[in-house]
Amino acid sequence: MNDHSYFLRGHFLKLSHDADQAELVALRFGKSRATSGVRDDAIADTLEESYSAEDELGEEAWQSHETSMDTASSQILEELERRSNALGDLYPFQLEGDVLTYEQSETLVYEFLLCTALSPSLTTGRFKDFPRQFERLAAVLTANFLGPNSNYCHIGFPNENKRFKKAVSEAIENSGELRWQPDDDLPDEGPRQGDEGVDYILWKDFGCGRAIGQPFYFGQCACGNDWDSKVNDVSDRFFKWFSTLKVDPAKVFAVPYVIPDNKLKEVAREAGNVMDRLRLVRAITSGGHFDQGEWKEKLFNTMCLITAA
Repeated sequence: MNDHSYFLRGHFLKLSHDADQAELVALRFGKSRATSGVRDDAIADTLEESYSAEDELGEEAWQSHETSMDTASSQILEELERRSNALGDLYPFQLEGDVLTYEQSETLVYEFLLCTALSPSLTTGRFKDFPRQFERLAAVLTANFLGPNSNYCHIGFPNENKRFKKAVSEAIENSGELRWQPDDDLPDEGPRQGDEGVDYILWKDFGCGRAIGQPFYFGQCACGNDWDSKVNDVSDRFFKWFSTLKVDPAKVFAVPYVIPDNKLKEVAREAGNVMDRLRLVRAITSGGHFDQGEWKEKLFNTMCLITAA
């Protein structure tokens, strides 16, 4: 490929998805080959569209298909190796040649995020558990990443408090700095449903007893295939309910996908601090907010909707 990486963003997103598919096969059956990630493309005879190679003069159709299959296998293996190098012992798969073997992680976080990314639905039946669990897990792991003295509260709708004002009250009370102060044209009770584009709030206490100018982070989660259409969801429609903070807050954008580097740059420009699957998993060991005993059974029960399908 000689095109600038900017023009290859779609290809590398497809490659990341195909690597996910290979991981899911290994998760379900214990082992998989890299080419299992493009099984559907091979069946639909669309493999050459994503993994085309320059045809040799006079090459037969079956030869072109084999060449594309070799190209797909090589690129998927490179992506899987990249993930393994990024996560080390936190990566729940082992690569030997072109064979991927599943080895269950201690926390099941990677496996849950993988299943969330590949869920056939996020809005029906028990599949609704995926985005709901993901929002809460992303809040915990982002707080972990921020380290000591970091605090968080989940406010994504639907939430335990049901109403927006009650959901944000934890951040208002515990931060000592966030203030409820709707614009003049807004009701004091706040919106009766929805989350105004923010799924969780984080703040980091300096630990000196002065709640002035604390770093605040407002997090947005996106689980669906249209995740990159939500990079600007954290906006003024959220901040209009509060007084202005002394220091401008930062934005966090959390997704269960592995975002390729050339796409990550674009997303970071728009969405702020990006927490994709690799970064969320790395955050497991960064702080004390994540309680494995509390989360493991919940993650297992939800991911079984995919692994048992």
